[in-house]
Amino acid sequence: MSSTAGSRPKDLNCIRTAAQAYIAVREGVRLTRVYMTDAPPFDGQVEFEQPLQAYQATRQWLAAVAAARFSAGHLTSPSLASLRSDPQYAEIVNVLATALGEGHADVEARLEAEADEISKVVCSDEGWATTWWLSRELCAGKMLLVNDVRAIVDEEREPIFAEGERSAVEALLGRYGLTAESLEIVPDVQERSIELGVEEKSPDCVAKALARADGRPLILIRSEISASNRRRVRDRLLLGQVPQQCIDALRSRSRFLEHTVLHELGHAVRGFTQAQEDECDEWAFREMGILG
Repeated sequence: MSSTAGSRPKDLNCIRTAAQAYIAVREGVRLTRVYMTDAPPFDGQVEFEQPLQAYQATRQWLAAVAAARFSAGHLTSPSLASLRSDPQYAEIVNVLATALGEGHADVEARLEAEADEISKVVCSDEGWATTWWLSRELCAGKMLLVNDVRAIVDEEREPIFAEGERSAVEALLGRYGLTAESLEIVPDVQERSIELGVEEKSPDCVAKALARADGRPLILIRSEISASNRRRVRDRLLLGQVPQQCIDALRSRSRFLEHTVLHELGHAVRGFTQAQEDECDEWAFREMGILG
């Protein structure tokens, strides 16, 4: 299936194609590859392993257009109602009416019932982050194989369960002179901080470095770090003008956890203050080998 795009700019076509691939993988559709053509109109190509019924493919197309136009500030919401002015909307309805043997009103009702929900998947925190990353790769001229897309979707969707990574975290702490007793994996970092007499304003805090009563360092890590938790951290880093290669690295759950621990080590053993968050992040990325 090809998502033709007329004269739309390349970046918008990349976003739309990425959104289409994201939805397809989320819905279990098997792809072979995703790429952009090299010359205008820069059509996005999403190649499916098996032919799709017209309706299923067009549902994905419609949601992808919603995501693209929403991202460009053309829509106030990623809704079907906002798409009726799209030049290809009438053509889509005609194709579906023929394919399904239904009247136009029935087709529109069917789209109305499902398109908004699919678009919300794309424009959710998780879906938007993945779609935007995929679109950047496509705009850079990369061809994405199905395993690339699936791996990115899985990394974005799955939470980090810190208890299952305890041995790796303890080994990382050991490299900087801290023992296993310096680590607590807790359901709620804010709540545990308050219990220990330390203020923490954010209920979504994923980790915190503090000192015990005897002065020994203690690092708290949230036991389940969700996709939305990670998105908020990446958003904070973007506001601090962190280089893009650093943000991209944090899409990996293991690298995200590594950075989280190193950031808190920056406070605990390198002496960065809370007013030096950007410097602490930079130090952590250098320790990871991402920054020179």
